[in-house]
Amino acid sequence: MPLLGTTIALCPRSPARPLYRVTRRLTALRRVPQGIGFTGLLGSKAPQQMGSWKKRLPTIVEGIEDLEEVHCLATTTLAESWHTSTSSRAIAGLPESLTDPLSIISNADCAAAVLQRLRDGSRAERRQLFIWLMKALPRLAISEAGCEVVTTALDVATGADRTMIASAFHGSVLNLCTSPHGNKVLVTLVQSMSVSSIEFVADEIAGCCARIARDRFGSLVLEAMTMHCSEDQVATLAAELVDDAVELSRHPHSSSFIQNLLEYGPPKCRKAIAERLIPEAPSLAMHHRGRFVVEKAFQHCEDEDHQAMAEAFLQAASPSAVPDVACSRHGSSILEEIAWSDVHTSAIRAKLSMALLRLGKSKYGRRVMVHFGLAP
Repeated sequence: MPLLGTTIALCPRSPARPLYRVTRRLTALRRVPQGIGFTGLLGSKAPQQMGSWKKRLPTIVEGIEDLEEVHCLATTTLAESWHTSTSSRAIAGLPESLTDPLSIISNADCAAAVLQRLRDGSRAERRQLFIWLMKALPRLAISEAGCEVVTTALDVATGADRTMIASAFHGSVLNLCTSPHGNKVLVTLVQSMSVSSIEFVADEIAGCCARIARDRFGSLVLEAMTMHCSEDQVATLAAELVDDAVELSRHPHSSSFIQNLLEYGPPKCRKAIAERLIPEAPSLAMHHRGRFVVEKAFQHCEDEDHQAMAEAFLQAASPSAVPDVACSRHGSSILEEIAWSDVHTSAIRAKLSMALLRLGKSKYGRRVMVHFGLAP
């Protein structure tokens, strides 16, 4: 039998070895992990190849990330000492001339080299890079090339490494919020970190939320926070905006943030904002940005808020009366929403029937007439 002969040849110490032992070794061979040599199976010393197949496994299992964060303080302390030793010499895999991480800001080649090492390096190599970058992270985050390096570092880091990187931005949140590039770093941070790890972001924005909401880039950070922070954190930030909700609903940057709060915010937050918006709903409905805020309020608030909003339309006087809203490009869609929801439709239909001639001359008015059953 060729198979038996081949097997016995591989076991020279005992040509007459019983067949059942040979069979056991063949069975074990089928179970050997990829990367372990046949020599180790026969009893001699295993080859030094264990690391090669282990590298293909995930660097950190995300399920134990919280356990790793217990060691974050020790890792951060270690980072301080390692930074001193690595800041004066080149990092493995990088150009020898690249000893200062701040050179990434003005040198595209340096930035490309660091990005490549972050994406392709092993966990140990990445950690060395993270430690080397630590002192420069806040300044890198507000530059174009540095921003990409920092966001990539957050994407590839896990566990204690990611927590260590996040700690570098304590005290820099407000500057990052209003930066064309820094805001991207904060958004990535909010989206990738655990709720407990980004408490410092909400804490540093507290008291400045209304100003940040009006900023082109800060509003993007707040939008991310409404979807990824805890309800308590969102409610605390939203409480600062309630009094300014009407003005913010018309603002070119904060309008989308108010919409996010109405859609994703906690119930108390939605309720407080809706109550502030209801008296101004007719005029907001005719505004090209406010219209979307009113729609979100109507779609995501409670039934009693729908009733109160419809009553506000009924009580409004010119230039925000029901016929004015119906003939408005933006307001007409809100009245269609009310018609679809069947809230005070009879009373609104009566208001509209008193201005049929005017409605008939407007393409938006005619569309509203159809929804309320007034079309000829």
